[in-house]
Amino acid sequence: MDYENNKKVSNLFYCDPYSSYQKHGVEVNHEYIRRVFPKGTSFNVLNDDIVKRLQDNINAIPRDSLNGKTPYNLTLKKYPDLIRKLNCSYIEPDNVNMSLKNILGDNHE
Repeated sequence: MDYENNKKVSNLFYCDPYSSYQKHGVEVNHEYIRRVFPKGTSFNVLNDDIVKRLQDNINAIPRDSLNGKTPYNLTLKKYPDLIRKLNCSYIEPDNVNMSLKNILGDNHE
């Protein structure tokens, strides 16, 4: 809810535990995250900058389910204020880099 304008800005859905079929969109993002941080990897190294880099790269990947568009572009079109408030950065799809070195940035080996 956008309380300043008294408007609904999103929907909230609840899923049953261990029911990945109920949350396909989230599961796809988990797959991308696990390509960088395989299961069993500690998330203790994560900070806001790393999570933002990961988020920006994932949201720049075109999706078949979105007719070849990216989550970033569709969100920007419908909710430009959300993109601004979340400080999302645009990455050209050809420049997506999901390597561990890129996601961790310069301060990590």
